Amino acid sequence: MKINGHKERRKVPSTELTWSRLLEVINYNPKTGVFIWKKYHSGIRIGKEAGALLNNKYRRISIDGFSYLSHRLAWMYVHKEFPKCDIDHINGNGLDNRIVNLRLATRSQNLIHSERWGPSRGIYFNKNKKKWHARIHVNGRVISLGYHRLKKNALISYQESATIYHGKFNSLTT
Repeated sequence: MKINGHKERRKVPSTELTWSRLLEVINYNPKTGVFIWKKYHSGIRIGKEAGALLNNKYRRISIDGFSYLSHRLAWMYVHKEFPKCDIDHINGNGLDNRIVNLRLATRSQNLIHSERWGPSRGIYFNKNKKKWHARIHVNGRVISLGYHRLKKNALISYQESATIYHGKFNSLTT
């Protein structure tokens, strides 16, 4: 299974990680988002922070030989079940795993909110028309929002549409 473009586990476990097993080996602080080992684990001492950085964007934690993204484990720790869809980091920081910063999201919502789109996403300069083109992605389709002489007008057009189409997952509102 891929999560946010990354392989979540190195191999498929014969049995899924259970909530009780998670609590047995690790502590999670919902206010800080930090996981601490509470059981000796693969040469790692009790009390040490769990996990390793994955591309400097997320933390990955290995339990019983299987690798999980820490934000998904945080969700499981608090809600007692492994999330069936994406987990979105509300503030856009994939290393901030405080439970107040995590929410369930569809793949589309999560991608819309990701910072890879940048501050000027949804607009580009069309050299042929010598105008700024605003457009938005909705349900896998690109919708043209028109051409604008001024960049700020194209951005306003995009921002208004992003609020309508994407609501709380529009990173312009968080």
